[in-house]
Amino acid sequence: MAADAAEGEGKVFERKPTVEEARACQFHCWFPKFGPKHAGKVVSLDLPHDFVEYLKEDGISVADDSRAFGEPASSSSGSESPSSTEEEESDGEASSAEDVLASRFGDLIAKVDSAIGDLEGSVMPKLNWACPKDATWMNPLSSLRCNNAEEIILMLKASDRVLHDMMHAFEDCADIDAGSETDLKQVLTLKKWYDFDRRRELRCFVVDGDLVGVSQRYLSEDAADLASEKEEILRKVKDFFCDVVKERFDGLSTYAFDIHISKRDRITIIDFNHSGESTNPLLYTWEELLHASGEAELRLCDSEDSRRTVPEKSVYGFPVDFNRLGDVLNSKDTDLFT
Repeated sequence: MAADAAEGEGKVFERKPTVEEARACQFHCWFPKFGPKHAGKVVSLDLPHDFVEYLKEDGISVADDSRAFGEPASSSSGSESPSSTEEEESDGEASSAEDVLASRFGDLIAKVDSAIGDLEGSVMPKLNWACPKDATWMNPLSSLRCNNAEEIILMLKASDRVLHDMMHAFEDCADIDAGSETDLKQVLTLKKWYDFDRRRELRCFVVDGDLVGVSQRYLSEDAADLASEKEEILRKVKDFFCDVVKERFDGLSTYAFDIHISKRDRITIIDFNHSGESTNPLLYTWEELLHASGEAELRLCDSEDSRRTVPEKSVYGFPVDFNRLGDVLNSKDTDLFT
């Protein structure tokens, strides 16, 4: 699965997940155990094989009037300017590509648009494990919030995280074999968009069936004002784990789950992750989590901590090639430019 890129760095440890553990953390596998009451409203769609193959193909072509860049403006006049024919000819390739997309996947596009309507007009797309947050630079809102099928398709197509999970889902598993991915279906989940307070998103760590630690999920967010609520928040997280999570998510004994706890103490499950290198331990290390003893604690960032952390948008706010170019430009190896 795609490496978890939530902010912060943790010490890598050697334990590798099994294929069964990885499969258990697919969104469409764990969501039915909790439903909208505990994990929000979603619509899940099985992706046809030809669409999955399309996502794997190189290259992206988008028409000028694609909804991926917002609703197209209507023409104020039926007359054509002298250059309109030339413009249409020059745009022919992109328009043709859009027509091909609609003709090939029109049924899927209609289902996605219908689902977005059912989910009140805005959603966050997610495949089996990964969401395309490395493609937010393609989104008009610079976020994962999508309002139509074309925005979603563009982000899925541009995402290396999504591509990795489609092609190398189990490469980090301890027991991978030639048949591990043969029956892996790709499922697109559309999650109703919620404006969560990022400071109140938490990652909870479970080892051998016990909650051993809770960490703030986004380490560039200053959560100092939550310090006075730490004990109460931790108590509610523990109760939620015991009453809701522990018995339902019974396929794994060691894992992490992400939640949001609102100011009104409503807890919503965001995701499940197996233990391993691809799951960031954030304000912990996996070594201390696996050997934890005593009561779990909640770790938050203060203003000093958050200033030292690279914000997620600094990582995902640009195409990956731009970030790599920045690494090259910052390199002291002058031979790269001679």
